[in-house]
Amino acid sequence: FSPSFEVIDRYELARYITPYGIGLTLGDEGWTWVFDVTDFVGMLRDSVELQAGNWQELLDLRFAFIEGTPARDVKRIEAFWKGQYNLSSFDENVTDHVFTPVSGEAMFKLKTRASGHGFGSGNNCGEFCYNAHSVQVNGETQWTWEVMRECADNPLYPQGGTWIYDRAAWCPGAPVDTKEFELTSVVTAGEPFAVDYDITYDPDGNYRFEGQVVAYGEANMEHDVEISEVLAPSDNKLQSRFNPICESPQVIIRNNGAEPLTSCTFNYGIQGGEEATFQWTGELAFLESAVVDLPYIDPSLSEGDNEEELIFEVAVNAPNNQLDQEPRNNATTSRFHRVPTWAYPDLDDNRIIVWTKTNLVPSETTIELTDAAGNVVWERGYAEANTTFRDTLSLNQGCYRLTIYDSGDDGQGFWANNDGSGYTRVKKVAGGNFINFEPDFGKSISQAFFFQTNLVGVEEFVSNRQFGFQVFPNPSDAQFNVRLDGWNEGQLANWSLRDPMGRLIDQGARRLNSGELLALSFKECPQGTYALTVTNEVGQHTTRWIQVSRK
Repeated sequence: FSPSFEVIDRYELARYITPYGIGLTLGDEGWTWVFDVTDFVGMLRDSVELQAGNWQELLDLRFAFIEGTPARDVKRIEAFWKGQYNLSSFDENVTDHVFTPVSGEAMFKLKTRASGHGFGSGNNCGEFCYNAHSVQVNGETQWTWEVMRECADNPLYPQGGTWIYDRAAWCPGAPVDTKEFELTSVVTAGEPFAVDYDITYDPDGNYRFEGQVVAYGEANMEHDVEISEVLAPSDNKLQSRFNPICESPQVIIRNNGAEPLTSCTFNYGIQGGEEATFQWTGELAFLESAVVDLPYIDPSLSEGDNEEELIFEVAVNAPNNQLDQEPRNNATTSRFHRVPTWAYPDLDDNRIIVWTKTNLVPSETTIELTDAAGNVVWERGYAEANTTFRDTLSLNQGCYRLTIYDSGDDGQGFWANNDGSGYTRVKKVAGGNFINFEPDFGKSISQAFFFQTNLVGVEEFVSNRQFGFQVFPNPSDAQFNVRLDGWNEGQLANWSLRDPMGRLIDQGARRLNSGELLALSFKECPQGTYALTVTNEVGQHTTRWIQVSRK
């Protein structure tokens, strides 16, 4: 059917770019992204026409109207930069906009949404080129930033295309960045002001760009703290890179009061369990947010059936020890599942095998194991390409997180490069896997788990955790000093130096006294990066990267 009236004033509420769909499934329930559209509240009344440009998936769009007192009342919103602009003529087409306040308007904000598109020539603008963006108010530059956005940590992965590549303010399968600039402190109350937006010139590419100024009344409250979101524990798919957790719960709070927020009190816990209390201190200005870690020692957070759905409850009160003027935003809940439990049938073994096959760029891969407090229990890097490594670890009962990092942001296997393919699995001693990690993970991938065993191996556990070394100076033109940690008196230190392709450059051994430094000279090595590995007499080894730099 045709619209019953002509659209004469278009306002963009949000922008989302769909994922690469080849081989991708979003599951029966799909994925949900939430946008705060409070600034458009005056428009979302009576009859409006809504449009979403999409030719693939069926979209389900819903509006949630939440009762309560906003931090400040929206008086007016004005949209003026709208559409698609070539970078070669951006300055000529995106020009100063003058906004004239009227009675009752006391606070102001600029909202912008810019996504770069086009590539294949020159600097690969505007999708893949690094350029500076800036905002001017009354001719003075107030904000400048680099536009590129990290995409290799997208929670919606792996996708069927080049999803890991950083892009100009957007990623496939994610909302486009919306920038918000508080103008109140840089304009004069009651007087007209001009805003302008600049992007570094390039002859190629274009930007889809929107600009809006929002006018508000004064702050409605002196004291109001809001819980914006529970980051963990949560089954929210957008937080799936980190969930489920062993670690402390995390929430986001925002200060909606005119007075700086310096303290508040949290009450929280698993529904039906014991309640914990935490006193937060800090300093948040009006509308500033912070991530808060909530200490929590209840074992039911991680121990138990991971098929059971649980509810985490959290409430915040007493901002600056004052009465909260809007209690309806003080409490929320999240649904979550526990970490999986890894165990042997009779709980008679306490070993896991970290089984890694490196790709052709092994230096990009590092793995670490941390406990529930975030302490590093074990870590290692890799220097030899296309090689299988089997590290057997003995663990006490407890909750842990194994994380694989890739410094190239392209995982252990990615179809659009020449790095080859690798993988990491956590295997059982008698065969079979605890987990087989997805190799196309981008920046990192992790799994938290509860390890259940009747055995205790404190000495080996502590030894694995303490062994390591430090190198200084690093970089150096020739001479490196190595300080060994967790080293026994008179123990033999075997060391080897390899290039990034895993080729042996040099090696040696020396028996060290307590506190003695291992002095190494690599003056014959060409300038570059090398992997230095030190191994003790019981076979424990740690690798550090060093830089030989010629002056």
